[in-house]
Amino acid sequence: SMGIYSNNAGNNITNSGAMTVGKKSLAIYNVGGNVVNNGTLNIGENGVGIFSDGGNITISNASNVNIGNNSAIGAYGVNGTNIQNNSSNINIGNGSYGFIAETGSNVTNTASQTLNDNSVFVYGKGAGTVTNSIGANINITGSNNIAFYTTDGGIVLNDGDVAAVVGEGNVGIYNK
Repeated sequence: SMGIYSNNAGNNITNSGAMTVGKKSLAIYNVGGNVVNNGTLNIGENGVGIFSDGGNITISNASNVNIGNNSAIGAYGVNGTNIQNNSSNINIGNGSYGFIAETGSNVTNTASQTLNDNSVFVYGKGAGTVTNSIGANINITGSNNIAFYTTDGGIVLNDGDVAAVVGEGNVGIYNK
């Protein structure tokens, strides 16, 4: 199932309420427009909160994003999408991802985050630039997490602190 669908470049979508999607579902689908989340996204197992093909995604500081287990994704951008995260209320489930950027897409994070177990905060495949800003500290409290994971190119600029003082098998930045 899908909550909001927009395939017209230049459209603006703003979510200020609560959206809940179940297993293998999508809350917001966007092509070339601008998506702003000011509300709450509850994403089920294998689901996606916001998918964008080009355009922009902004997760405001008032947002809450609760990401389920088993490959669920908070925001997923392809083909030059710009993702801006300003919320420290990103809760990533076991085996899931906060943000994915592919094919020249960029992620900028300005908020501190906590990773629990077996999750990836930002994954980039052929991404543009992944930026973690000053003061956007990543605190890893569990095991088998990766804060920033890139493959097939992409740049990671980290100006925040990544701390993994408990748990095992944690990685701050992994580039393959």
